[in-house]
Amino acid sequence: MGVHIGASRPGAALCSSREAMQMGYLAEIPARVAGIPCLIGVESYRRQRPNHRTWSSDWDYQGYTDCDWRLLDRRGRIAEWLERKMGKKDKERIGEEIQSYMLREAAERKAEAAIERYESRRYFGH
Repeated sequence: MGVHIGASRPGAALCSSREAMQMGYLAEIPARVAGIPCLIGVESYRRQRPNHRTWSSDWDYQGYTDCDWRLLDRRGRIAEWLERKMGKKDKERIGEEIQSYMLREAAERKAEAAIERYESRRYFGH
């Protein structure tokens, strides 16, 4: 599965998912760049699962992840100075961290929805 990395900017302070969304980010993920603690502000994220029935595109056939993000300092401000310190390995690692975080979040949402459905059936007798 490929990972496409968009824009990047340095770390930001921890905040809840709701606060991150108010700031225009889908999530803020703690990270380190050049040993410096920061946050990854995820601006967009899309995961295309592999579709082995299509031959028109190798990307669709194999699946891919597309995301745009910025590095923020620990206070949530854009940190271009830290972005300049990033190497190729940092960008690849951050792309993997974003993918891992977003997959965990999706699994948690799915589990919470299943619990809510179960409780709803129990409560309403359906």
